[in-house]
Amino acid sequence: EVPEDDIDFQGADTPNPTFLPPVSAVYTFTLTIQSGDQTDTDEVTVQATGGLELSGTLTEDLQLIDIEPDAEVPDYVVTADLIVPDGITHSVGDDNVLVYFEVDAGLHVANGGTLTNYNALRDQGFRVTFSGPEDGWKGIWIENGTIELEDARIEYGGKTAFAELPESGAVILTGGAPVLESFEQNQFEDSHSYDLLVIGDVTGEG
Repeated sequence: EVPEDDIDFQGADTPNPTFLPPVSAVYTFTLTIQSGDQTDTDEVTVQATGGLELSGTLTEDLQLIDIEPDAEVPDYVVTADLIVPDGITHSVGDDNVLVYFEVDAGLHVANGGTLTNYNALRDQGFRVTFSGPEDGWKGIWIENGTIELEDARIEYGGKTAFAELPESGAVILTGGAPVLESFEQNQFEDSHSYDLLVIGDVTGEG
């Protein structure tokens, strides 16, 4: 049983609520409809299995956790470019998170956005794998955003360049001042281009 407080509801008071399952499981919800003095309830069951699909521009902070019990099955599947805009943080909050990118997909941390897997209690990163098909995926592009990545594994990245970039790389830093808060103990596996491509200046600890 998953505590209600662990479920990330969106639009719970709207006609079309959504939620982000914290683990693969069967969820039962009670729906309440009220009109004037009349109230009616019903139950709905949702089975959440496999990787959750992600794409598009985030509108609020997103924390990825280990939701799939099978370590070989992705927790999240990115089907098209996932963009982290100004003021938004894309974080990892568990060990053993597997994020799978489809061939034409990548992660774009735009100006003012943040990508982090840092665990302050352990003073190191949560173990996360960014992967895709062996034929490759775009990679991670930090465009004047902030990256704080430790103990991560990045597989098969850098196959194709983002449309705005002249070259591809598994991790790319561009713009006048992308912030490299930390980038330690990361492992690149079978990159299709550069492991780390820097275009311009970088600020931070390195």
